[in-house]
Amino acid sequence: MLYPANWHPGAPGTRHARGRRICACVLTLILLVLGRIYDVSKGRTYYAPGKAYHNFCLGTDHSRAYRSANFELDSTDDLDGLSPGDCLEIQRWADLYVDKTRAGEYRFLGLHIGRFYDRRGEKTAAFVAYEDCVKRGRALIQKNVAAAGAALGSAGGGGVGG
Repeated sequence: MLYPANWHPGAPGTRHARGRRICACVLTLILLVLGRIYDVSKGRTYYAPGKAYHNFCLGTDHSRAYRSANFELDSTDDLDGLSPGDCLEIQRWADLYVDKTRAGEYRFLGLHIGRFYDRRGEKTAAFVAYEDCVKRGRALIQKNVAAAGAALGSAGGGGVGG
C-alpha cells in the first residue's frame, strides 16, 4: 500500500459514550524508516510515549536519526552527506524492522510516497544514492577484513590459537 507524502497516522480520534465525548487513544504505534511504514505496537516497551525510542513513532520519517538518536539535529529523512559508516548504521536498523516483521513482532504497512518512493512505489534517486552509500560501506568492511587477515597471516599468527 502506498501512502501520500502528507500522510500522518493522525491525532487521537474521538467517540461518544453516554452523551460525553471521550478521547480514544491511538493504540497503533507507527514507525517510518527509509520510506517504509511499520506498526511497532508490539514493541510498546520501547516505542510508547515516554519510552526510549518513542521519537521514532511521531508519524514522520526520521531515518537520519537512526545513526545518532539525536532528534534535535537529525530529525529528517534527508540522508545526503552521510558517510558509508552512517549509512550502514541506518541499514542495520532498517534490517532489524524487516527481521522483526518476518518474525511476526511488527507489521509492514506500506511505503511512504516522498523522499524514498514515488507514486508508483518505485525507488527514488535519493533511495538509490542511499543504497550506493551502503554498498560503499560494505565494500570498505570487506577491504578492512581482508587487510586484517593478510596482516595476521604475514605476522605468522595463523589465526585463533595461533
